[in-house]
Amino acid sequence: MDEAFTEAGRMVVAGGSLAELISYMRSAPFAATPFNLLRVLTQEVGIPLARAREVLTLIDQDLGSAEGRDAEREWDAIVGQYRTGQVR
Repeated sequence: MDEAFTEAGRMVVAGGSLAELISYMRSAPFAATPFNLLRVLTQEVGIPLARAREVLTLIDQDLGSAEGRDAEREWDAIVGQYRTGQVR
């Protein structure tokens, strides 16, 4: 199962969208939950918890898009620096 978390982290670093990550998580051997989304972002990508929690404002409790948000644009703003390797 740890391999699935690692693969999810690689997707983020490689430029995967929030929708792609959630789709992967739904087919992964771990539960697609906000908690596990935070685990991917903090443990696998290296995003600080306070920053990773901002992603939760982009989704509902079932990992669907929150209404009235440009989730992908905000996703890119949150994870962008971690994709380039500038932080980790």
